Amino acid sequence: MQKEKVNHLKIKDVFISILSVISVAIYPGLFLLFNNIEEAYLVDILPISGLFILISICVLLITFLLIKEINKASILTSLILILMLNFALIEKVIIKVLPMLYYWHILFIILTIIIGVAHLFKTKFSSEIAKNIRFIILVVFTGLMIINGVGAIPGIIEKNADVNIDNDLVIQKGSVKNNPNVYFFLFDEYGGHENLLRYTGYDNSPFYDALEALGFNVSKNSRNYTADTYTELPNLLNLGQKYSTNMSREVKMQGFLNPVLFRLFNENGFQLNIISDYGHIPIDSSVDYSFKTEMYEDTLENFLLKNTVYYPLLLDQYKNTRILEVESIFQYLSDSCKIQPENLFTFAYVEFPHLPWVVDEFGNNLPLSEKQNWENSDTYLGQLKFSSKKILEVVEIIIENDPEAIIVIQSDHGYRQPIYLKNLSENYDDWDLEMNYIRNILNVVYYKGEKIDIESLSGLNTLFVVLNEYFGMNFEFVK
Repeated sequence: MQKEKVNHLKIKDVFISILSVISVAIYPGLFLLFNNIEEAYLVDILPISGLFILISICVLLITFLLIKEINKASILTSLILILMLNFALIEKVIIKVLPMLYYWHILFIILTIIIGVAHLFKTKFSSEIAKNIRFIILVVFTGLMIINGVGAIPGIIEKNADVNIDNDLVIQKGSVKNNPNVYFFLFDEYGGHENLLRYTGYDNSPFYDALEALGFNVSKNSRNYTADTYTELPNLLNLGQKYSTNMSREVKMQGFLNPVLFRLFNENGFQLNIISDYGHIPIDSSVDYSFKTEMYEDTLENFLLKNTVYYPLLLDQYKNTRILEVESIFQYLSDSCKIQPENLFTFAYVEFPHLPWVVDEFGNNLPLSEKQNWENSDTYLGQLKFSSKKILEVVEIIIENDPEAIIVIQSDHGYRQPIYLKNLSENYDDWDLEMNYIRNILNVVYYKGEKIDIESLSGLNTLFVVLNEYFGMNFEFVK
């Protein structure tokens, strides 16, 4: 009877120990899922969470073989998982204190800590204390998952609610007989003049002066309605304020499917040339020419991996790939003027100078540690300056080859440093004022070298000015 009881207890210890390390392994994935529930699905984290579970079981087996006690092995495994799955965050904190350290130094420090703790568990901790700590770990991580799951319920309800957006606008027929090509370029997170002055201290006047010398009309005071790409972009593409920030990402993504702007040009005799960075803009059968890069940075799987000890391999591969992609996008934009001499509408969404920040102003690679460094505005500014040079190169080529063209260049919002610093406990006295600066956008128009008034207009209203002038249409401003 006593032997059966002992065996029962051992099986129970093994079971709870396994559950404990699994709870630690799956928590990061569930945390990301629940906090992005409006745009993410359980299937997005299943492969990576399955991998983390497999790793946790393997580590538990190794630590058990070393310590010979399942409860102590469970605690040590949980510690290893916490350190390895949050390595990038730990590294960032240590580097703030000791900036001379690098990845391999910190990895050695963490491994030394793990070895020391393992020795401490084996020699100083009793099995009973280890059992209690192991149970606390299980309860804490299970509780955190439940709390996050409950908090995600409103998002789940909203995500599954039926929201009908009417994009069946009657397409106006334009009065243009000879159709010069039209180019509409949108560069994500390119700050407007006031935005850059406030958050980077940089006066971007030389860039605007160069554009004006080429015949562009410039607005330094334009603002969009939000600082959310997935609200501004579908509204631009569908020529109205139809999407709002409180709608789910899934609903707003519907606005990218055969949008009104594409249909307007298509039904007025234009062929479509679409540049879709990260695959944000769907390329369907109505598109005649296209160029796209594949989205892989914004998956939950990559968000999880880039926080782990594995992140240098992932980021190094990504960084080298990304700059090549950006160079190829700008090259395609330059070549678009050579596709056909008229009746071509080119739309480009470019997620640049948006992070990841991979280059300085001269196009040189940045250290991996700067890839998402919101605290150092110079990192963003360098990539923005590089963007400016490439934009000027593109428009010079287009105007030289296609001087009768119309070129609209905008951004969806400005540099959003305060939003991310606010999340890091930075305080701002007047948040509405900050949002006013954050919404300050790049907004310039080349209209066959002619003067048109776009000063202080939003991106959408600027587009209305161009369409009304070009096609003889009657779009009314959005207030």
